[in-house]
Amino acid sequence: IKFFSKKHLRFFKFYIKIVSGGAKWRKVERCGTGFGDTEIRDKLSPFNHGTKDKEAAKMLVGKYDQNIDAKGRVSIPAKFRAALGENFVVTAGEEKCALLYPVEEWNKFMERIASDFEPQVRAMMMRYVQRNSAECSLDSQGRVVIPPQVREYAALSKEIVVVGEQTKVEIWSTDNWNEYSDDNFDETEIKKLLMQIGM
Repeated sequence: IKFFSKKHLRFFKFYIKIVSGGAKWRKVERCGTGFGDTEIRDKLSPFNHGTKDKEAAKMLVGKYDQNIDAKGRVSIPAKFRAALGENFVVTAGEEKCALLYPVEEWNKFMERIASDFEPQVRAMMMRYVQRNSAECSLDSQGRVVIPPQVREYAALSKEIVVVGEQTKVEIWSTDNWNEYSDDNFDETEIKKLLMQIGM
């Protein structure tokens, strides 16, 4: 018993009490409110982490200093690999960096293009985005090969920075990252903005 928290013990007592109800329990379960109902069971179970925790586990957060080798291979931080999934999309970012999108997030992005623009503009946007995009996967050592055109666009060579941006990953050359940081990171102003949202 000492291995369980008070929360777990309350759950077990509740479960035993319900199960001991015999026929009454079976009647409730047929109505869709017993432990046979997945939604109710998941809400009651202290072992369930819930949808929010599952979503949190997929967040791409953090900054890592890495290197890209002569073949264009980048070792993706272990914490990012599960969130990116088995296959993901590598494309050119707006600000001289490479972007790695989980397939689900990439599909959402493409759906926005499809729905937000008129047909002629939509076709142009699709072609523009797709020309520098490729579906990729990690090798057995957790590395991804950045396509040559994306490497050239983002000036990726030797020292790089890998940054999680919640739903996607950015890969910058160290020089481009430092230049961006110097030009855009006004710490005084950023702190004021963070205070406005309660951080």
